[in-house]
Amino acid sequence: MLGCMAWDYIPVDRDQRFLLPPDMADWLPEGHLVWFVVDVVAALDLSALHARHPGGRGRAAYHPAMMLGLLVYAYCCGVYSSRKIERLCETDAAFRVLCADNRPDHGTIARFRQAHTEDMAELFCQVLELCRRQGLGEVALVALDGSRVAASASGAANRRRSWIRDEVERMMGEAERVDREEDDLFGDRRGDEVPEGLGPRGAERVARLRECLRQMDEEGARREQRSEEREAREDEAATEGARVTGRKPKGPGPDPVREAERQVVRLRARRDAAVARRERVERDCMAKGRRPHGPKPDFARWDGLIADAEAETARARAQPPVRRCPDPRDDNRVANLTDPDSRVMHTAGGWLQGYNAQAAVSADQVVVAAAVTNNGADVTQFGPMVDAVAANLAGAGVGLLLADAGYLSDDNLTRPGPDRLIATAKARDLPHTEDGPLPPAEEARTIEGMRRRLATKEGAELYKRRSTIVEPVFGQVKHDRGFRRFSRRGLPAVDAEWKLLCVCHNILKLFGATVATA
Repeated sequence: MLGCMAWDYIPVDRDQRFLLPPDMADWLPEGHLVWFVVDVVAALDLSALHARHPGGRGRAAYHPAMMLGLLVYAYCCGVYSSRKIERLCETDAAFRVLCADNRPDHGTIARFRQAHTEDMAELFCQVLELCRRQGLGEVALVALDGSRVAASASGAANRRRSWIRDEVERMMGEAERVDREEDDLFGDRRGDEVPEGLGPRGAERVARLRECLRQMDEEGARREQRSEEREAREDEAATEGARVTGRKPKGPGPDPVREAERQVVRLRARRDAAVARRERVERDCMAKGRRPHGPKPDFARWDGLIADAEAETARARAQPPVRRCPDPRDDNRVANLTDPDSRVMHTAGGWLQGYNAQAAVSADQVVVAAAVTNNGADVTQFGPMVDAVAANLAGAGVGLLLADAGYLSDDNLTRPGPDRLIATAKARDLPHTEDGPLPPAEEARTIEGMRRRLATKEGAELYKRRSTIVEPVFGQVKHDRGFRRFSRRGLPAVDAEWKLLCVCHNILKLFGATVATA
């Protein structure tokens, strides 16, 4: 009992038997978030989680509903470390109530999170359905955006392909050397020991190095495929007398012989087109009883150009085959030894070793689709996210989809799906608004048509809502709840963690709506 100088203090008696009520239901107020999380988890179908705990020999496992509720409540509170969650299960009344005074250790929490990576997508859809039953997740207006999130890896762990290849060879060579020395030393008695450096940690390092090389090889193969596809499009365009527009891929230039042959095909197609146009004009004029108008094409000039191109082709064929230099990007490309799936990405604050987290958000800031990619370009994620929204909403059509200029491309404007407004420039560079109705969606299948649509007053007002819909979600996740770095490694694990974060975000939105209407 503390000594006191006045008679109006509340006594502080730490020797009493109970510092908390004996009934855990009295530890927290009735409207506490913990009780809401318990009720939401109880409403979910957790059969997939139970299937991973068939029972049998050994110590009984913690109940999956309790472990899932623990993870959800911890993420809602901005606690992502399994060790911090373990400590809170001992010291925090809310965590103790949720776990019914059980004390799962950090290893158990981490293993549960790891074991149910594949189940997070289904849990996300179930929570989204709960939100929609409560009137949330209105999809008349949906905004799409992405945000770069740091990986559980340092940019200092990036290495070039040549370094990784040499390191794998060094480690495997060291293993063979140690094996030979042990065979000479021990003979047949103990020649099967795992060489030092290739124990569990050494083998894991070699596996990560090989994964880095595999991903680099796949990226090189994809780059070669894109180059071949570009060459095929060039050949097809040449037959029509045209060239492929757009930025050319980096790397070695086209084969000189192939380019010279393509130029011959291109010039012949243009000459044939000019002849066809002239013949069509002459037929039309003769049908009307008039003389052909306009100058007659100079076919001799076309023949001269074609002859020059054929001579250039002959010279190119006579030259020794050009030895294609290897793409310098093969040796300059880097991979991360800690998390090979992560990539170096550009952000407003500089460069980041991380992932690109995507979210499609309804007008009331409920996440209706979430995914993670290691491609830093948002433009490649428009189609997959539109498909994910359609799958998660189970047929509920989106009224209008809003996206910033990072998603602008001809393919994204013309692909099937909901009506959309995609910015053609940064917000400060968009055209001034003009009076007039919003043009129909069919006219916005080109960049110029989308620019005209955004220039109307209605289009500008609709697009302004994009930033107030989707950007606060990233702010709440990254700033309010302090999520700045993924805890797990590897694209599937990171994707599952991002979906868990969005599950918690939607539960908090559902909790806020429930409290507001209570």
